[in-house]
Amino acid sequence: MRDGRLSRAAAALSLLIVALAAVSASAGLLAGGGDGPFSMTTPRGETATYAGSGLYRFDPLVVSQEGRIWDAVTLGFAIPLTIAAVVLARRGSLRRRLLLLGLLAYFFYMYFQYAVMVALNPFFFAYVAIVALSPVAFGFGRFQGFAERVHHPLDVVRHVLHHGAPACRSGGFANLRQSSGGLQGEHGLASVDHRAFGDL
Repeated sequence: MRDGRLSRAAAALSLLIVALAAVSASAGLLAGGGDGPFSMTTPRGETATYAGSGLYRFDPLVVSQEGRIWDAVTLGFAIPLTIAAVVLARRGSLRRRLLLLGLLAYFFYMYFQYAVMVALNPFFFAYVAIVALSPVAFGFGRFQGFAERVHHPLDVVRHVLHHGAPACRSGGFANLRQSSGGLQGEHGLASVDHRAFGDL
């Protein structure tokens, strides 16, 4: 779309991130189990108190409390704002599109912290998925013209896999752009306008 509206790819990825974050944050607030706080002596001889209950039961008590606070912020503010930003950005609101980009950066930063700092829990792969999808959605939202000329997000990956190595050996990205016409004819994949690769 050329009227400034958010692309379908960016909207779909953003809503997928929202769904993963909603499930993960809800589990952080509502999950039970465990006997409550307990103390352990660390290898350095220090005493540490752990949460002992809920999703963050194996994390220090202060980390568990902070995690629940951010889960509440995500559910109460970040998720509703993201949904509203997606809906309004699809209607052509530039300011809401900028808001969405900021929220995607929030999800990336927040769930990167969850993935690398909290103890391993059943939602680890949801954290990793949010971290992986957020910059992709950000890219589709930021480089709007490129996203509009790609019929499916996987088209770019397929194109590089089929043409990237030969093109690089025979002259780099100039040949890669020229070879984009083969997406539909030779390999039966959805066509991609070769001008899209000029935006990279």
